[in-house]
Amino acid sequence: MIVDMQKVAVLSIASQEEELLKQLRELGVLHITQKEKPERRSKDSLSEKIKVAQGVVNTLLNCPKDNHVPDLSPEEIIRKVQELTASVSADTENAQKLKNQLELLSAWGDFDPKIIRELRKSGVIVKLYSCQEEQEPEEPYGVVKQVIARTKGQVYFALCGREDFSLELPEVSLPEKSTKELKLEYEGLLNRAENSRKELNSLRGAVSVLEKYLKELEREYAYASAFDSVTVDGKIVYLEGFVPEPEMGKLIETAKREGWGLWYEKADRSDPAVPTLLDLPGWLKPVKVVFDFIDAMPGYNECDVSLPVMIYFTLFFSIIVGDAGYGLIYLIASIILKLKVKARAAQPAIIFLIILSCGTVVWGLLNGAFFGIAKESLPVFLRGLPCLQGEKSMACVQWFCFAVALTHLAGARIWRAVIAGSLREALGNLGWMFFLTCNFFAIITMIVGDTFPFVEHTSVQSFPVWCYAGGIIGAVLILLFSVNWGNIGDVLYTPFNFINSFVDVLSYIRLFAVGLSGTYIAQCFNDMGSMLYAGQTGWKLIVFGLCGALVIVIGHVLNIVLGMMSVLVHGLRLNTLEFSNHMQINWEGKAYKPFSGSIENN
Repeated sequence: MIVDMQKVAVLSIASQEEELLKQLRELGVLHITQKEKPERRSKDSLSEKIKVAQGVVNTLLNCPKDNHVPDLSPEEIIRKVQELTASVSADTENAQKLKNQLELLSAWGDFDPKIIRELRKSGVIVKLYSCQEEQEPEEPYGVVKQVIARTKGQVYFALCGREDFSLELPEVSLPEKSTKELKLEYEGLLNRAENSRKELNSLRGAVSVLEKYLKELEREYAYASAFDSVTVDGKIVYLEGFVPEPEMGKLIETAKREGWGLWYEKADRSDPAVPTLLDLPGWLKPVKVVFDFIDAMPGYNECDVSLPVMIYFTLFFSIIVGDAGYGLIYLIASIILKLKVKARAAQPAIIFLIILSCGTVVWGLLNGAFFGIAKESLPVFLRGLPCLQGEKSMACVQWFCFAVALTHLAGARIWRAVIAGSLREALGNLGWMFFLTCNFFAIITMIVGDTFPFVEHTSVQSFPVWCYAGGIIGAVLILLFSVNWGNIGDVLYTPFNFINSFVDVLSYIRLFAVGLSGTYIAQCFNDMGSMLYAGQTGWKLIVFGLCGALVIVIGHVLNIVLGMMSVLVHGLRLNTLEFSNHMQINWEGKAYKPFSGSIENN
């Protein structure tokens, strides 16, 4: 659930401002409201230091691992890394320019431009030209021409004369240095860049030092932000913010002990400044991985949808990946991670992966999907439910996907109706529930062709007559109670809302389509691998068998990666777009971050 918040203001005398902040930091319950006013402490410089330090850490993380920790201060490490990074960048860039110049001069061979300049001083004029062979000109009178090279339809030549001359061609610019000197300079730049890289790599072990330094900077920044948020009114200072109701007792007790003034009231649900704190039971906490990944949080005035997100994301993951064999791979990998990784921060993600893996195994067993192996080649107990083995298997999966859409979207509307603040809002949401149900049966009739394909019928079941009444009732309720007839924009958009509700249900066919594509990819790689060794004997069977196995393994690895990417796209979308629209959640909440000594909170 979303924890109720109290809006508070803590008052103290100006001379106790530092002590006020110190005590509030130790208490660690106040989410401070940031105020737009002139800075009293240099947050900008701290922010810049954090940005620079984080950039240096990212640079070092890209270096080969080295456990040696240099005996340098964090500031010295940062300065050294910046200098080395700039040196590598400048030397690499200059080396590339020289390389380009040498490539342009390569057709002329090794020569020293100083000789040409000295000849000019002694009265002998030498000029270099290049052009396409068909444009090659005749040399002027009294001028000697020497072709240096012909390559790729281009001719390179030198003209030499006692008097100045010109051609209707651009003259080749002479470099300042000889080709030999340019090559030496190029090699020197490469060597210097390589030495700088080695020195940079030797600082890789300083990451731990810099991470501690970053935490300290973040603490200082949090304190500076809090200090700047303090309002000074003569001899009184006060700080505003929000405190979870269960934590108010701590603040009240501290205020009495320290002699602070304390004002508080229940936070207004419509106030966008109120932060959101989710209080989830232990078994539901893994779903926060999804919220953290998309960096989204329901608003304080919205609903906690952690439970439906966890249930349906698991279901989406299971259908999209869709293979019990893949699920077992995920499960084994997640169990190994659980045993090996002890960091508390990683545990929710690992537990969530275990849940998703178990769901995938269950769905794969029900559907008879095991590494894309044909069902008839599997043991009977792995072939899945009987209704998912026959000619209606695809129709059954399609029906199930649309049923998921109905429960997901209509469930959101029923939830909104239950928590509605008025009868009008409740009836409007019930109208959408009826209309979504009508959409469900309309889509089932058009695409699946059977309202319930799981059992044999003597005739194909068509659109239920009672759904017409349900659709009409739903439309009437929507028009009467969900449309704001005083808002012309709402009125004009109403037909599109009806269309969108149909499209929302229809969009869940993506679960079937993506899952089916994964199955076909697995089957295709299995077939390609088996074709390599089919009909082979003797040593050829061994060689081609290994090649075939390699093709199959690569194919399944690729399929697993594609499945994960599909989940990120489609699984997240159905929760954060289709479901959220019907649940009227905008995901614009800000997380509760109390002012404390904990880096995680600040």
